[in-house]
Amino acid sequence: MDAQWSLVSVSGIGLIRSCCEMGITMPEEYDKMILREDKLPYDFTYQPDIICSCLGQNDHIQDSTEFCTAYVDFIKMVKKHTPAAKVVLLSSPMDHGELNEWLTRMLTSVS
Repeated sequence: MDAQWSLVSVSGIGLIRSCCEMGITMPEEYDKMILREDKLPYDFTYQPDIICSCLGQNDHIQDSTEFCTAYVDFIKMVKKHTPAAKVVLLSSPMDHGELNEWLTRMLTSVS
């Protein structure tokens, strides 16, 4: 495929709440190089063609309006930094039950 890629991730991080009393969420940390320490702003010189977002597993089932609003706001922030990129929303590969069904409905609403 001859693709260049970059990964922004923190195990356990969520969109509006994270697991393990982490105290940070992806929207707060997305533009940093050292995510857990909220350090070093990321240089968005590199502009990807596609951004895949896989958030929701750590948020758990919750108020759908709050979750969808937060996801739309997050996508707006991502697009501010990378305006030409297509954003793809992915459900959790780790859950095949009620959470995955809920998350699929939420992602369909957001997109």
